[in-house]
Amino acid sequence: MPRGPPAIEKPQLEAKKGKKEEPKKQVKKHVKKQVQPEIKPEAAHGESNKDRRKQVQKQTDELFASLDKEFPVNQMGPEPKQGPKTPATPTLMSSSSRPMIRNPPPFNAVVAGTAASNTAPTACRSAPSPPFPQPAPIAPAPAPAAAGQRDDEKRWDEQRWDDKRWDDQRWDDKRWDDKRWDDKRWDNRRWNDQTWKRSRVQDWRWKEEFERKQKEMDEVLAKALAREDAAAKMAQQERLAAEAHACMSQQAAMREEVAAQRAQQERLAAEAHACVSKQAAVQAARCLAWTQQCATVSREHEQQQQQQSDAPKMQQQSKSAPKSAGNWKHKNKPQPKNCHTNPGQNMRDGRRFKEIMQKNESLKAACKEAEGRAAEAEAKNKELQERVAKTAELMKKECKSGKDTLEKLMKQHEECKKELKERIQKLEARKKDLKERISALEAQNAKMKEALTNEQKEAEEQKAVKEKVHRNEDEQKKAAKRQKTEGPAKK
Repeated sequence: MPRGPPAIEKPQLEAKKGKKEEPKKQVKKHVKKQVQPEIKPEAAHGESNKDRRKQVQKQTDELFASLDKEFPVNQMGPEPKQGPKTPATPTLMSSSSRPMIRNPPPFNAVVAGTAASNTAPTACRSAPSPPFPQPAPIAPAPAPAAAGQRDDEKRWDEQRWDDKRWDDQRWDDKRWDDKRWDDKRWDNRRWNDQTWKRSRVQDWRWKEEFERKQKEMDEVLAKALAREDAAAKMAQQERLAAEAHACMSQQAAMREEVAAQRAQQERLAAEAHACVSKQAAVQAARCLAWTQQCATVSREHEQQQQQQSDAPKMQQQSKSAPKSAGNWKHKNKPQPKNCHTNPGQNMRDGRRFKEIMQKNESLKAACKEAEGRAAEAEAKNKELQERVAKTAELMKKECKSGKDTLEKLMKQHEECKKELKERIQKLEARKKDLKERISALEAQNAKMKEALTNEQKEAEEQKAVKEKVHRNEDEQKKAAKRQKTEGPAKK
């Protein structure tokens, strides 16, 4: 819907020229401006014309009184029979404050033509003057009379002509006053239309300026909101990236810790295995040495016991055998090495055996102690393995939770990106819509400017037409006045 003031309708001059409008009631106004010096304007309710009529009636009465004194009725002869004689313009006031002539005087064809030309409708009159009153029928010319009677008739004819001329002048004045009031009303209407148009244009311009400022504020607000949203999205993305980086670094630290615990577990297992292997090798070496020593000692002990049991028999054989030359074999037979017949040597061998047995017991105790330490190492290794398994389980759970958190963060990141993309698309669509609205408003503004220029041109044309009509009316009025002034002179 276009804005701005509506086009002012041209006054229908052609329609008003061709027909007469019905008389309208005169608007009561108390305007006393633009008064011409030669014609007194009619005030509210026709007060100035009433005073003027009273003054003219008084002058007319005085004139008739002077004429009656100079020419008495008995000297003038009988009055000619020319129809009913009317008084000098008896008038009444109508309900619309317009003077009404009760009995208009007779008038001739020249006066009728002048009145018809003066009562022609004009384009600038909104309320035309009432139709001119119809004349009374003119009585037939009387028969020729005497000289006094002719003078009397001439005087009465001149009086009637003066009354008619005065009535015509009064009607012309009244018509001129009506036209002036109509012009004044037309000027007021035109001024009101112009003021209304200017106010509408001013309101329209103010509204256009307000809409422009509102649009600029909306654009600035949209840009600020877009910047804030983009900054918030960027901050959220940075925060998500920092959280993801922290989670990944935590996972890497947990992996390193698990690897370190596994390496420590392997190192402890290797140490325990080496310790057990070393202890087993030492124990085996010690057991082998002990068994060898025990076997040697037992063998020597058995040999000593056998020698001790065989010694009396040998002694008896040596005593019973003859000492002949043939017993050199028995005499030169070597003796066994470990056959100590000395009891002190046996005692020493017993102490040595006891020492060996004591050493064997100490070795057994050391082997038991080594077995206990190996058991303790195995228990520690088992406990360490359990701790490593628990830590690995805990790390798996933490890694799983971290992975879930990372997946959630990645999903949130994708959703934020999607939402940001949708909002950017919405802002682009809104920007496009605003551009279209701006182009439409600019086109509408151009149309309204063109319409305003056309209205101004039409108003100027109307003004020129009105001035031309005014000039024509003034010329007609001047011609009518000239005709009225020249008519009696020719007669």
